[in-house]
Amino acid sequence: MPTDNSHLIIAAARRRATVTRRCAVDFRDAGFSGGEVDFVGARFSGGTVDFRSAEFSGGTVDFRNSRFSRGTVAFRNAEFSGGTVDFHSAGFTGGEVDFIGARFSGGTVDFGGLFSDGTVDFVGAKFSGGTVDFRNAGFSGGTVDFRDAEFVGGTVDISEEHVSNGTVLEDPFEDPPAGLVLSPDFGSAPPQ
Repeated sequence: MPTDNSHLIIAAARRRATVTRRCAVDFRDAGFSGGEVDFVGARFSGGTVDFRSAEFSGGTVDFRNSRFSRGTVAFRNAEFSGGTVDFHSAGFTGGEVDFIGARFSGGTVDFGGLFSDGTVDFVGAKFSGGTVDFRNAGFSGGTVDFRDAEFVGGTVDISEEHVSNGTVLEDPFEDPPAGLVLSPDFGSAPPQ
């Protein structure tokens, strides 16, 4: 967990850092609990950004207008239990975004960015409170996978996502659970 000096770790991102291939940015096991962390406009290209097992428990973590291209962004087993995490207008292009096993139990997560030509995995994620918002998200090419995700509370809103260019939305929901709001076309590939 970061200490009082954690602001030094994220100073580069606040300066709109550019991380290129073969580089890794490691926030594994970091704790974001209060205050504001500003990744607005950061650029991550071809490397790995690792938030595995990070805890987002208050305050705001802001990824608006950030770009993640041709690499891996890992939120595997991360916990979102309060505050706000904002990906509005962020771009994820040609790589993998991994929320496998992540837990969303409070607060608000806004996924209103663009996901193109890659994979977004929510396999085994647990949604038990708060709001996870995909309204205004765009999916162009690639795969979005919710297999084995668990929805037991809160709201996950996928009602107004924009899907194009052969994106496959893996749909495990014959009867969507309470709190899951889907668009009528969710789970079907759009015409090409």
